[in-house]
Amino acid sequence: MSATRFADRYGPVALVAGAAEGLGAAFARALARRGLGLVLVDREAPHALAAELSRSYGVHATAVDLDLGESGAGALASRATHGLEIGLVVYNAAFAPLGPWRLQSLADQQRALDVNARGVLELSAAFAPAMVARGRGGLLLVGSLAGLIAHPMTTVYGASKAFLVRLGEGLDEELRPHGVDVLVACPGAVRTPGFERSGARLPRAFVASPDDVAERALARLGDEGPVAVIGKGNELAVRVLGALPRRVAVAMLGKMMRRIYGLS
Repeated sequence: MSATRFADRYGPVALVAGAAEGLGAAFARALARRGLGLVLVDREAPHALAAELSRSYGVHATAVDLDLGESGAGALASRATHGLEIGLVVYNAAFAPLGPWRLQSLADQQRALDVNARGVLELSAAFAPAMVARGRGGLLLVGSLAGLIAHPMTTVYGASKAFLVRLGEGLDEELRPHGVDVLVACPGAVRTPGFERSGARLPRAFVASPDDVAERALARLGDEGPVAVIGKGNELAVRVLGALPRRVAVAMLGKMMRRIYGLS
């Protein structure tokens, strides 16, 4: 889809939730290249990124300080964007407790649900009705391979991403007749600051760049949705694991996760 057609369908302004760094920042840059205005939302508002995109691409970009795991985040985001026509919401915010489930705090597990699941519901409810009324728009929800088959050692994170998959499938069926495209983009490992901080030990060839993932995901929006595995290698892995008995596949992933993160 050309940049002009993309802006006509999903403009004039896109909201990127979880935009401060990594994949969220990559989505922001990709959308700025397509000529969309931007609202960049994160717990620490990325004012420097908004200024950079405004200078580099000539778009109007603003930053909003908002904890997306907070109750009422959707209403707060709606108030912060009053008067703007939000044609696309990219929900990239995520929290991923790492390690054996029995050793994780309940507070961390609850925050994963708040940020990864409730935040999506709140922002979708805040912005999708206006898209339906206009007869155009889009919701791009950043899922994960962990939402397609359980990943022990990030069990609650995976469960929350599985929620996104089912939510996206249902919303696609309900909203597509009204001109609103829904996509759940499921990448594997992405070389973000969060990934680097996790200490994961993976060969560079197995870790995608944020810019590549963002471009591939945006190219799939409005295409064949509602769920897209991002990357040919990941598509193959999902097919191979899907052919195995479920418990065998999950056990394999559990061993892989322990090895990658040095866990026991």
